[in-house]
Amino acid sequence: MDSLTNATAEKKLSAKYANDLDDAWIKATYKIVSEKEVIGKLSSERKAFLTDKGFEVIVTGSMHITIDSFWGKYNFLSNEEIVINENGLKRYQGAFQEDANESNVSIELNNNNEIRIYGLGNDKERFEYKFKREEFDAISENAPWIFVSSGATEKRLKVLDLDDFEIKEVIYRYQKKDNIDINGAIFDCHRITFSTPVKRGDQCIVVDKTGAWIANENGTDADGDYSIVLTELTHSKIR
Repeated sequence: MDSLTNATAEKKLSAKYANDLDDAWIKATYKIVSEKEVIGKLSSERKAFLTDKGFEVIVTGSMHITIDSFWGKYNFLSNEEIVINENGLKRYQGAFQEDANESNVSIELNNNNEIRIYGLGNDKERFEYKFKREEFDAISENAPWIFVSSGATEKRLKVLDLDDFEIKEVIYRYQKKDNIDINGAIFDCHRITFSTPVKRGDQCIVVDKTGAWIANENGTDADGDYSIVLTELTHSKIR
């Protein structure tokens, strides 16, 4: 999928809800589990609204992880904001604290269709690098949305991962359409798998007016098995 196809997929979703998209929003809370132990909490809020060119989805999130081990205590905090429009990523801002070390990252799309990533690293050194928008198909936030909306059973996407800000090839495979009970409400769920050279797993993806969001995720990465489990959900005008 190239950037043109990516934009086409986003515009199809915009057109689908163009007549009734009216400040749809959703707030979700998840618990983060690693090797069967709860290590943290993730809170996310999505808000969608129409613009004169199409639509925007603003995603804000915060994460808090605490790990006590034989080697000591580890703390991680993050606060992020992602803005997605009919052409994909518009901007990103993230602030992080890992133990006593603070860092921040910003991503912007400039007039030359270049992605600019810049910020302050844990080492207190400023960094900046650029690459062409055509070098990736999606960001990790909207890649499942792009895949599910494509109708394909399998697809390889070049994904800008907002965990480490590197571009990775991700293989997505569609498993089945299912439904899931969340707080007594039934949602359609697309069950998919994903894999990279360092991470693999499965996700339950719900598509609504705010785009696509994860109801749950189970996977394996360099740190072992993990799960992200939805524990609380509130929403308005998403269906």
